[in-house]
Amino acid sequence: MVSAHTHIASTRSTAIRAVALAFAATLALAASADAQRSKQRTPVSPAPDLGLVPVPFCFGDPSSVPCPCDNPGAPWSGCQNSALTGGAQLRASGQAVLSADTLQFHVRGELSTSLSIVLQGTAAVRPQGFGDGLRCVSGQLTRLYIRTAADGAFSLPKAGEDSISVRTAALGDPLVGGDTRFYQVYYRDPRAAYCSGPVGGGFNISNGLAVVWTR
Repeated sequence: MVSAHTHIASTRSTAIRAVALAFAATLALAASADAQRSKQRTPVSPAPDLGLVPVPFCFGDPSSVPCPCDNPGAPWSGCQNSALTGGAQLRASGQAVLSADTLQFHVRGELSTSLSIVLQGTAAVRPQGFGDGLRCVSGQLTRLYIRTAADGAFSLPKAGEDSISVRTAALGDPLVGGDTRFYQVYYRDPRAAYCSGPVGGGFNISNGLAVVWTR
């Protein structure tokens, strides 16, 4: 009889392999068109007891391609912003399990009251300059949430709100077990003197997260 410990260990291994394979495939498709860029690092977070682990990627730190106006951020974050917070960092907690979805996103390091858009994509691309940051989310794009930061941070969904999987289904992108989705947060940084033209555009972007959803 297979022990619970053995089953959980097997789930962890399968989860990490699934995320790595999905992300490697999307990078391979873009590599021929962007071969001059440095290879994107995709570290894997420790696995929780159940479900799958969001994998952070698309960093604005020196491990990635250069940020648009030589504005690298802190490790595991997006590119630096005009508030010099080290860049916005997108993290997750909970479980990406469709039958019991407790996944939550946590953002920090934005400007104090930035208007923010949580974006979901069906594909990932190699990092490319966009606004003051680096964009890596592509494919079918869905604006999951619009939020205003408080002290540069916010978490969602809040108590009483639909789960992330229910929200994405309502917006036309229903999830099934094994689906991979990619997430980034765009936020306002309207200080024109920072990362000014021809680059910039009054906004910046967090790092990304890759999530494999299970049933």
